[in-house]
Amino acid sequence: MKLLLRVFSLVFLFAIVSCNVDNLNDSNLDATNKSSEDECETAFAYYEDGCFIDSGYGFNRWGWNIGPLSDGFSGSFDLYAGAGKCNTEKGEYVGTIEVNYVDGTLTVDYQAEDGYAFYETHLYAGNDEFPKNKKGKPTVAPGQYGNQNEFSEGSSSDSYTIEGLEGDIYIIAHAVVCPMEEECEADAGTIKAEADCIGDNGATITGLPGGDANVPEGYEVLYVLTKGADLVIVDASSDPSFVVDMEGLYTVHTLVYDPNTLDLSGVELGVTTGGDVYGLLIDGGGDICASLDVTGSSVEIEFCVVECVADAGSIIGNPATNCFVDGAAVFTALPQGDMFVPDGYEVLYVLTSGEELIIEAVNTEPTFEVNALGQYTIHTLVYDPATLDLSGVQIGVTTGFEVYALLIDGGGEICASLDVKGAYMLAIECD
Repeated sequence: MKLLLRVFSLVFLFAIVSCNVDNLNDSNLDATNKSSEDECETAFAYYEDGCFIDSGYGFNRWGWNIGPLSDGFSGSFDLYAGAGKCNTEKGEYVGTIEVNYVDGTLTVDYQAEDGYAFYETHLYAGNDEFPKNKKGKPTVAPGQYGNQNEFSEGSSSDSYTIEGLEGDIYIIAHAVVCPMEEECEADAGTIKAEADCIGDNGATITGLPGGDANVPEGYEVLYVLTKGADLVIVDASSDPSFVVDMEGLYTVHTLVYDPNTLDLSGVELGVTTGGDVYGLLIDGGGDICASLDVTGSSVEIEFCVVECVADAGSIIGNPATNCFVDGAAVFTALPQGDMFVPDGYEVLYVLTSGEELIIEAVNTEPTFEVNALGQYTIHTLVYDPATLDLSGVQIGVTTGFEVYALLIDGGGEICASLDVKGAYMLAIECD
């Protein structure tokens, strides 16, 4: 009796296993599953009364068969992906099929919804509700449908034509669909920067777009100014013109972006870099469709080298020799009319003594009285009081050479002009 029970148990177990073999094999014959790496999904054409699970054949996978369809039928059906247990609310609408069955010829056209692509399609068409596997049992495994296409690069459409059919038929339309990576068409193009030097009103940097940018509908163009090798953002404008007042390396970039997807409110001038923004974009490894010309066009900005036009001209003594009378001599020099005094500049006459040109006196007129015999020189100084500070000049100590050394002509940085040669004068004792 125990032996009979064991035999019966083994037979029962074998029967259970055999009943499930079809389902296991059906699963193994399924289309290639790309969803694990590509977010792909299996999809079926929807038919309200055609759920596999409710067919009575014991199928445990979801999907639908469509039919019966009579000759002359024409209609369309939605494709759903990921609709477990035939629940379309859990699934995603991914396209449609157009079905035409006329005079024994069936045409089925697949059309993917925007943003999706077909990588495989499988189609069953026949008089039976379901195709049969090698054992002659009904199956819903797409690999057994009898018609299939593959698209290694994905396709937005597919089509089948099956001839020689007759009577009422059933169809099952299956597909492997994957989200289609949307191509970003934004292109910042190229730009060339030009600039002048830093003057009284700063330096103007102007970008000249190359005319090769592509701005999709709804996108905007922004010009970005960065400073230094780190591309620190210092300004941005819809107009490619910027004014700066500091020396350094500047770069003008073009940004083509959609304000609805790229939020620039977080950009902090002087802190955020062009690299930070680029990292948000698809080209930079992010997920936002926009284009930033990272290379841009660079210019080195420097302060203007100001041409000094001040000119002290020349001067002569009148006379060059003067007698010492009552312990004094008066010298007068005559400017020769060749000096140039820029706006804001002043003229000062300087009296020096000896070959060392020790400064003895200054005057707004070229006339001086001396109380000692000797060699003297009257010089003309054309200067800007705002840049040449004479408060440090010590009468009897500071020399004309020391003042000259402060000027551009003497190797310094101050724009002024000193007639170092000046008008030579001699105070002598007369009989």
